[in-house]
Amino acid sequence: MEFVLYLFDQTEALTGLMQNAAGSALLSAVHDEEKQTLTVMAEGAAPSAASQGGYMGFYDLDGRFQLFEIKRMEEQHQEGGMLCELYGEHVLYELLANVVTDLSLSDTTAEKTAQAVLASTRWQCAGCDNLLVPSISFYYESALACLYRLRDQCGARLVFHLTLEGNSIGTRTVSVLTDTPRKTGKRFTWSRDLTQITREADTTNLVTALYGRGKAIGIKESPSQAARGARRTFADAVWTVPQNPVDKPAGQEWVGDPQALEQWGYGGAEKRHRFGVAVFSGIDDPAELLQETYNTLQSRCKPVMRYSMKAVDLEMLSGLPYEAVRLNDEVTVIDDGFSPPLEITARITGLKRDYLNPADTTLVIGEAAPALGSLLAKMEAEKDRLLEKEGVWDDTTQTAGPNSPVDTSRLEGAIDALQNKIIASGAYDHATVTEGGGILLENNQADSPDYGALYLGPGILAIASQKNGIGWEWRTFGTGKGFTASELITGVLDAGLIKTGRLESVNGSSWIDMQSGAFSFDNGKLSLDGNGNLHVAGYLTAQSGNRRVSINDELIGYPMVAFSVEGNDAGYLYASEYDRLIMEANGCLQLSCLSLETPGGHTGYSGDIQVGGKTLRFDHGLLYEVTG
Repeated sequence: MEFVLYLFDQTEALTGLMQNAAGSALLSAVHDEEKQTLTVMAEGAAPSAASQGGYMGFYDLDGRFQLFEIKRMEEQHQEGGMLCELYGEHVLYELLANVVTDLSLSDTTAEKTAQAVLASTRWQCAGCDNLLVPSISFYYESALACLYRLRDQCGARLVFHLTLEGNSIGTRTVSVLTDTPRKTGKRFTWSRDLTQITREADTTNLVTALYGRGKAIGIKESPSQAARGARRTFADAVWTVPQNPVDKPAGQEWVGDPQALEQWGYGGAEKRHRFGVAVFSGIDDPAELLQETYNTLQSRCKPVMRYSMKAVDLEMLSGLPYEAVRLNDEVTVIDDGFSPPLEITARITGLKRDYLNPADTTLVIGEAAPALGSLLAKMEAEKDRLLEKEGVWDDTTQTAGPNSPVDTSRLEGAIDALQNKIIASGAYDHATVTEGGGILLENNQADSPDYGALYLGPGILAIASQKNGIGWEWRTFGTGKGFTASELITGVLDAGLIKTGRLESVNGSSWIDMQSGAFSFDNGKLSLDGNGNLHVAGYLTAQSGNRRVSINDELIGYPMVAFSVEGNDAGYLYASEYDRLIMEANGCLQLSCLSLETPGGHTGYSGDIQVGGKTLRFDHGLLYEVTG
């Protein structure tokens, strides 16, 4: 198949072409259709027509032009000469830099919604399916996040493509299409087009029971604990089988899956649940909260299964349309090499296609990772929820008053002292609430949401929201020395200095002790104790570009440091026993403190070994010289 790479400068003017003709310098062109990236490898130095900040593009198998901004250019000097790598990200990501400030629509379509989102951008929406949108709103979100939120609400998929008009880029188009997998009947088999298949069962986020937390209902406070958010639970809801899928007695704030408990629970004969927490900020009904929590549990109580495959792209090799595969297609995979034999039908959720090497096509079927746009949409929605006080503080505002859930016992001493000062002082020149003095503003309508009083006097401000039978019960005071209040309700708190002892998340899973400097995130997954010891519970990864070093045990079960370049493992350093440290370079060489092991079976060897044109000289397993 002929492949042409179009190169553009920063103004998007065409500067040159590269193609896989005879004598071409192009070695590979890998398009990751899930992450929308393009990586091109070529012989020689970087082409003069390419520049960082410029663009490169090509026509995909469906005849649509795809354009990528060149984010990285890398040149490597090797024994065979120079190599150049160009890495680009699709220009759809420019929509991250466009902000939709305030947009609300109702009784419309996905196409009209996308057109409104893209109104101030270089993109247009066309060729969409007829998808209805009852209502949707966006507030200070990036255009890309808005599109992905629209996609998720409609159960759709987004298709981005451009046109090439002469020597410059033409239209930029987004299509919102029904997310129905294409069923072509394509079957991947080991004896025909599969060259490698890996099955992955991921239990990292597996739980067997979930606590459900709904709409925020106020603040809880006690002498022994800091104030924290209170949320609706389904403790009062009751489920019994067979009317319901599982039993959930009254008073229980979690729901579990018995079958998942039996298979994945902790312990031996008496299994213990793996608990998690699910938060649904918009649900106030306990019955609805229980159902949504159970639905979420069903997606998390079993391992996430993924199958990674390397296959020959027969469509590119043969040109036969019935061999075509696309992202989101539903395909069947058959491999008798597994026990029991593997035969599954599922969606393609990941696809890397090398347009110059059809035998190196990589596919992933199974559960897909969230797209960048979806993650951004969720992050921006959560940011807006906090900034617009749709959570704990907003709900506290609605319930503040005589029946406020805030326990102010910890502040009673300070408030009582000021109240006593008011009663004891009869001099108007003191900072007190004085009958007949100052300015008193009152709302005496008891059923009004603004029922209360505000007093302004010399050097003092006082606020009350209820009466004590005689007069107003003043609960908030401000003087030249500061404010004392039974509660403070705010959305964004901007301060130069805040003095506190401990900061803690609403669910208690993360905290920072400002006195000792200790902290813990996500129940100890990353923590620092008071002695300065840092702990990481799980895998530790350090990555720079396409080079990664990780500490884990995922391959062999022993503590292991793995070195990876461009997604491929280059070597390991691990301990298989308490007195045995092994260095392994891609399975070709192993060195340990007790012995030297090579493919030839030498152990504790003294002498020379020829490896890769080099002479390695050993003395009783100790490598002391490399020549050649």
